[in-house]
Formats: sequence, C-alpha cells, structure tokens
Amino acid sequence: MKLKKLIILTLFIAGFLHPNLSFGQFSPKSFRVAISGNNLNYIPKYNHPGLAVGVDFRDKMGKHFRRTLGAELSYYKIKGMEQSVMLDATYSFGFVFRSGFEMKLLTDLGYKFSAFTGDVYKFSDGQYEKTNKIVGQSQLNLKLGFGLEYPLNDRFAILAHAKSNLYAPPLVNHLFIFINQELSLGVKYKFNQNNKTDK
Repeated sequence: MKLKKLIILTLFIAGFLHPNLSFGQFSPKSFRVAISGNNLNYIPKYNHPGLAVGVDFRDKMGKHFRRTLGAELSYYKIKGMEQSVMLDATYSFGFVFRSGFEMKLLTDLGYKFSAFTGDVYKFSDGQYEKTNKIVGQSQLNLKLGFGLEYPLNDRFAILAHAKSNLYAPPLVNHLFIFINQELSLGVKYKFNQNNKTDK
C-alpha cells in the first residue's frame, strides 16, 4: 500500500512539474543507461557500485534551453550497509550550446526501498542469534544535481551526472534524513531522428 501511494505521488508531482503534459505525449523520446559510484555522507569513497536506466517521455527544446521529463529505475549497493532500488520521476533543465554540448540541472523525486546488507541478529533466550531476516523499509527519495551531455551523432550521446540523494526515513532510526552522493557515466540513445524534441 505504501508503494502504491508513493508511485501515485511521484506521477502527480511529475505532472505538476510539466503542466502541459498529456497522456498522448507519453511516448519515449530517449533511453539512457549509466553506471555509478556511490558514497554515504560518512563514507567518503565512491567505490560502491550502482546502475540506472531511464526514459525521457517529454523533451522540449527552445532556442538554447531544453526541458525533459521522464522516469528512472536505479540500484546501488553499499557493502555492509544497504542495497537500494529507486523509482523516480526525473526533470532536467539545461542550456544547449551550438555544438550540442549541454549543461543541465537535475531533479528526481520518487520511491526508494532500502534493505540492510549486514548481519541481522535477534535477541532470544538471553542471547543474540543470527537470522536470515531481511530488514528493509520504504522511503521518500529526492535527488538534486548537475549534468553534462555531449552528442556523438544524431542518435547517441555520452553523459555524466553528479547528484546528492536525500531520503527519509533512513535505516538508521535516530536520524531524520540521510544523504548519499552519486557520480555516474552513461550513454543516451534517441529513438527517432525525425522527432528529437517536442514542439
């Protein structure tokens, strides 16, 4: 039930970010895949792997400015801490140079499920016993960041993203909010050369 409510909330916010969106415009414009390095705010190393796949359903281009709206599914694992799956509505606002190089601001909002990857113990008969129980919880996920994109040709582009991921409530109960940093490199593919952007 929590998952259903959070997905509905994500779609509602996506519509709010782009009020001109209609279901008829909900056709994929591009697809992207990226690998990432992640770290927690108290573990300053980007050596925790992640993977993200995303689709842009809306791509509106002006003279120099571009806005996109889409969805992204991502995963990362931090050994001994947590592994997480995220489903987010994505929004970007970028400036495009004549060469096609783009600098953009990134915003993602959606659902995150985190599961503890360390050993779990339960207290029984006066002592702690190791169990195989999966300890996890649903979270609200917000990402803010900056991105670069460079076109290789009419279909393919390479991209680099840097994001800060804020989510609550965290697995650590005494904290209200938690922060995770993410650096990613990937490739973007445009589905239709004759319909690159929405008018």
